[in-house]
Amino acid sequence: MQPLITISFLKKIQKNIFLFQLFIKKRDFLGGIDVLLAISQYTEKQTLDVFPERVVVNISGAPDKIFSPVPENATLSFPDITKEFILYIGGLDEHKNVIMLINAFGRLSASNRNNYQLVILCSKFNIRKDIIRQNFNDAGLSSEEYVQMEFLSDNDLVWLYSHCKFFCFPALSAGSAFHLSNRCVAMRRL
Repeated sequence: MQPLITISFLKKIQKNIFLFQLFIKKRDFLGGIDVLLAISQYTEKQTLDVFPERVVVNISGAPDKIFSPVPENATLSFPDITKEFILYIGGLDEHKNVIMLINAFGRLSASNRNNYQLVILCSKFNIRKDIIRQNFNDAGLSSEEYVQMEFLSDNDLVWLYSHCKFFCFPALSAGSAFHLSNRCVAMRRL
């Protein structure tokens, strides 16, 4: 299961009836399940905070065998990626701190921004996508300076992990061990 909405975010959405009702439906649905699977220690803790009586199993672990180094000359078609890139993979939830990453990229010197693109992979169903797009504009980034992608196949991820110049973990309070282990295995050098 993906992380539930944090208490701080819940306080913010109480005024938005649609989001609040969506959270309540998710909570009610999950409340009827005896065993829940969590993708990280953070998700496990957050789930137990909401459902202390449930069994929650943390299923995070080692990367799949597909995450191995790829040849330097391996090519895939990502026409929007036109230069070396900084990569973030994950959700756009508030605690993931993606807005701070965008702002930090926007504060780079012009020469650095000319050398790199910021590539962000996120869920295609995430309700914060428009907010993130607005943050690119607020940070003064042109559309050529960033690439916003939806989740890809494992082969595409391996290529991105292997070819990114930097991989970012901007999260303030969530584990990124899954992405870190995939990245380390896919790198040609550590």
